[in-house]
Amino acid sequence: MPIDIQLEDERGNVQRCLGDRKNRIPKLANAAGVPVLSDVDTYGDTVFNRLQCTRIILELSLLRSKTTDEVEHGLLSALTDMAYQCEQGVHLYLRFVGD
Repeated sequence: MPIDIQLEDERGNVQRCLGDRKNRIPKLANAAGVPVLSDVDTYGDTVFNRLQCTRIILELSLLRSKTTDEVEHGLLSALTDMAYQCEQGVHLYLRFVGD
């Protein structure tokens, strides 16, 4: 079940999009037990604001340190960039779009 991650403005306009076709990020988050990313609903939408992105960035750093898979590392790095952009912006949101 694929999941897409979108960086959106307050009107829902997509600024950036990242596809996670094999649902790797939620699987990694659940296996590592990180609290914020473990709450991503793979069957619905989950939205995070810029304050929550501060915690997401820390969790992504932990997940990147635990993987040696190049694809996973690239996916986590791209998501980290999006989370940084969300954290630094105003009225930006990180939306995980589930199946």
